[in-house]
Amino acid sequence: YAVSRGIGAIYTMTKKLFPLDELTKEVVFHYYLYTIRITIFILLSAISLIIVLAIGPIARIFHVFYGIMIFRAFLLFMMVTLFFTLLYRMIPRAHIFFREAFRGALVATIGEYLLMSFLDFYLQRANFSNVYGPLASIVMVLFILDWSAKMFYFGMFVTHRLYMKRFLARNVEVEVEAINHRGQAYTHVFRKMCYLKNVLPGERVEISIMKESRSRIYA
Repeated sequence: YAVSRGIGAIYTMTKKLFPLDELTKEVVFHYYLYTIRITIFILLSAISLIIVLAIGPIARIFHVFYGIMIFRAFLLFMMVTLFFTLLYRMIPRAHIFFREAFRGALVATIGEYLLMSFLDFYLQRANFSNVYGPLASIVMVLFILDWSAKMFYFGMFVTHRLYMKRFLARNVEVEVEAINHRGQAYTHVFRKMCYLKNVLPGERVEISIMKESRSRIYA
């Protein structure tokens, strides 16, 4: 439940970042259905990763190298980065490329590591319990969660900027394939059905992509 609520909050944020007009008409039922579906997928992905890493020769290799601090630090860094990449790619309904999600996740992970390094340095020297008393641990947990969330959303914003740069700059030359029964001309772009206006079958035109979903493009 907690994971699904977190994913729901991220999904709500992505609807403000990525330009998909159909999401403005989304009803509550579709919101919860999509949130639960993504939650189950991410949960199964995480369990599958654990199974792969814990069984057979891969587990033995990890057992040997995990004692090396540099390898352990690199492994944890890459696992967090790939996990953020998965979230940035799967949760938004916009079609985000892997490289866009990965670069945003890389920024978020570096930010998280810098935050934790600063807190580790600070907590070894500060005596904040004199100020907050028994509530000191709760205050620090809330502080860490708050700033970790900020780092995560900053990484998502980087992904959003990379996506928008690609989204707004794409002028593609295509050949119009046909007209459907509704009178809409269409072709295929990036393996998606692309609907066009003011063109005829067989014409070769340059299009500007105006809106994109997971399965369709309007240009």
